[in-house]
Amino acid sequence: MEKLSQRKKFVIAVICAFWASIGLNIQMTVFSIKQLQDNAGIEGMHSWFRMIWDIKMSLSGYSVKELILTALLVLVFWKAFQVTERRIWKISILPAALFAFFEVFGKSFKETASWGEVFDTSRNMVKAGVKYVGLFLLFYVICVIGIYYLREKNWLTTAKREERSWFTHNWKSLFVVFALILLMWLPYAVADFPGLTN
Repeated sequence: MEKLSQRKKFVIAVICAFWASIGLNIQMTVFSIKQLQDNAGIEGMHSWFRMIWDIKMSLSGYSVKELILTALLVLVFWKAFQVTERRIWKISILPAALFAFFEVFGKSFKETASWGEVFDTSRNMVKAGVKYVGLFLLFYVICVIGIYYLREKNWLTTAKREERSWFTHNWKSLFVVFALILLMWLPYAVADFPGLTN
């Protein structure tokens, strides 16, 4: 990212933020062909047009709340693009991919008790892919910024490695494990917080 100009970074930040907001707002359910034709007012729609119109109908619309969220996401992506350490960008790929995977497949399993919302039809797979990419981008920059700030505060690197022991077979070990489990469940808890998405 260090070789790109500031204008290109901003344009990429806007595109990524828009894609992430689509990933946050898209609904996984697929509309029937009759519902799509009634909404579009077109008979005999081509399969590509049905897929695009299905994605358009699954978005909850862009109200003021979504526009503010998109603007905040632009700032988050812009801040993440200021991080120039390639190692941080590389190690953030795996947690972001796992968070996005569990979010997409977990939503499908939560709503239908199966992975049908991901694998039933080609439109399901495209919508799940759009949601996965949007959530991956969002979790990716969150991981990059989080790791960067943890490193800046010297929470990830210490000079006295031999003195710090995380697991000592006492209450401290229990709290460390509890904190790690809580950290992994945090994206799910935030996404399903009552009133956050209503």
